[in-house]
Amino acid sequence: DTATGYCPAGSDADTITLTVDVTLAAALPAVASDITIEGGGHTIHGDDTFTVLTVQSGGNLMLNQATISGAAIPGPRPAGTPTHNRASSGDRDSALAHHSGKPTHDRAGINRPDDASSGGIYNSGTLTVTNSTITGHTAGYGAGIFNAGAATVTDSTISYNTANYSGGGIYNDDYASLTVQNSTITSNVADDYGGGIYNDSDASLTVQNSTISHNAASYGGGGIFNWGGSLLAINTSSLDGNTAGDGAGLANAHSTATVTDSTITGNQADYDGGGIFNYSGGSLTVDNLTITGNTANDRGGGIFNSTTLTVTNHSTISSNLASYSGGGIYNYGALLVQDSTFGGNTANYGDGGGIYNVRGGSTTVENSTLSGNTAYREGGGIYNSNTLTVNNSTLSGNTASSGGGIANANGGDTTVTNSTLSGNAANNSTEGSANGGGMVNYGGTLLVQNSTISGNTALANTPYSTARGGGISNYSGSLTLTHSTIANNNAFGDYSSEGGGIHGAATISNSIVVSNTLGPVVENDCAMSLSSGGYNIESGESCGFDPNNAAGDQWDVLPDSLKLLPLANNGGPTWTHALDNGSVALEKIPEGANGCGTTFTTDQRGEVRPGTRNSQTTKMCEIGAWEAQIADPTAITLRDLTATTAASPSVIGAVGAAIAALGALVIGRRRATNRQRINR
Repeated sequence: DTATGYCPAGSDADTITLTVDVTLAAALPAVASDITIEGGGHTIHGDDTFTVLTVQSGGNLMLNQATISGAAIPGPRPAGTPTHNRASSGDRDSALAHHSGKPTHDRAGINRPDDASSGGIYNSGTLTVTNSTITGHTAGYGAGIFNAGAATVTDSTISYNTANYSGGGIYNDDYASLTVQNSTITSNVADDYGGGIYNDSDASLTVQNSTISHNAASYGGGGIFNWGGSLLAINTSSLDGNTAGDGAGLANAHSTATVTDSTITGNQADYDGGGIFNYSGGSLTVDNLTITGNTANDRGGGIFNSTTLTVTNHSTISSNLASYSGGGIYNYGALLVQDSTFGGNTANYGDGGGIYNVRGGSTTVENSTLSGNTAYREGGGIYNSNTLTVNNSTLSGNTASSGGGIANANGGDTTVTNSTLSGNAANNSTEGSANGGGMVNYGGTLLVQNSTISGNTALANTPYSTARGGGISNYSGSLTLTHSTIANNNAFGDYSSEGGGIHGAATISNSIVVSNTLGPVVENDCAMSLSSGGYNIESGESCGFDPNNAAGDQWDVLPDSLKLLPLANNGGPTWTHALDNGSVALEKIPEGANGCGTTFTTDQRGEVRPGTRNSQTTKMCEIGAWEAQIADPTAITLRDLTATTAASPSVIGAVGAAIAALGALVIGRRRATNRQRINR
């Protein structure tokens, strides 16, 4: 809008339409007003000595159907930039260990855009990029786009750009706003952080329906690096095939990030956080996220977390690999897992195939499933050495040398409630012993309530090896079990076997410990007598449930008397062993005794305890994790009388009672009618 020659100054928006490719010999004038460039599929080339397009404060550039390529501006390297070498901080430090305050690549004092921060586009005004490609640029920061204003990138590709420091594809500067939608950020490189995108202090970044792939950063955030009080929202997008020192897909620090309805796959970290690295004050929530096939050469194949992480709403953490510990997640912050699935994750030479919780870490797992995870050492499903709570969850088919399902070690505090551990294995095929097919407790505190430990195995098949605790093994720790069912577990060692169901000392009440074995055939529920709180049942006498010593205890109970049904879906979030009619475990604990109806008001499935099945005047609770229920016959209609072979005994009993009541009612009415006819 400046007067030029005989052309007067204008006041409206201007449009530049390209009809051929353009190679620039010098930088274009900075955009200071409303400018639209209609590329028509053509290319604007720089000659590697200047930024191709600059939008100054107050300017507004709309770029449509154009390719911007060919600038290469190295820029000065700031003092104090970290060296990519962990030796000075110890082998277990992450690549981002030095990135704890303001990034050392801070450009304070450097004047922009004169510092040549961007090779493709520099924006401090308003920028809209649509159906365009930004490619082949080199710069200090933000090689493709450096945004210090408000920018929107739609239906575009940012590719093959290289930053000597950070933001290979895009650098979103302090307090700037950037939206990327329906676009691809690929094959960009940053020598420091944020191969695809770097989101700097107090900036805002939204990524929607986009792909961030095959980008690389030497230190952190191969796909995206989010830093310093910034806000990041990723929706319905994918971060795949990126590489970095830490957080190959995403690194988040001192900032808030949410990832929703997205996938993070096939990323690889040299050190920690194959998929995600969340640390140093970062707060991250992942919602319906699939994070699979990521690799960390040290810790946290899927996610490394040292601050606050929430995994929720049907998220899937699967097939991730950590060379050391935490195949799925490595945590020493605050971790909450809800309604999610962990499957097939591996801790190759360490602990915690699914989750590793250590030091100051606190982990809560609710309404979730961990299955088929593997750890070389301890905790196939979960390893804990601090605080762990598992509720309404299933751990099945996990494998480790010890603690196939859960390993609670080094003073850890674990509580398992309303959960099932089944088909897990402590399988030590190399040397030593295999301890705790379902769970192992080394010097910690383990509390198990309203839970089922079934079909787990401790197998030690090397010469002179010992298997201990097919269900649970306890070493020098505190183990307490209440209202739980421990059944069909097995310990099988080449040299010796101890405790088919439970190995080590324990305090137990209101529980069933039956049909556990040593080797192929030897019945053995416990390796030693347990401290009974009463109302326990065992197959033999190895647990010491002598009826003369504790109220309600029963030993030498035969299967035909117990009538324990196979592990099945009997309602609720987890599978349980139901009791058939006539079981000696039914209606044995008086209401108010041992927490019946007071401390324990529901069973493992969430059904009321004492149950509604009671046939006695005084309400009584069942022994074990499952409580029998029966519906009020008067509330059952003919539509409710359809039973399947999978119905629980309580349902079948309810149907039978309803039919009997209905039949009696019909017969009674017929007799009354006949009497009336006779009297007439």
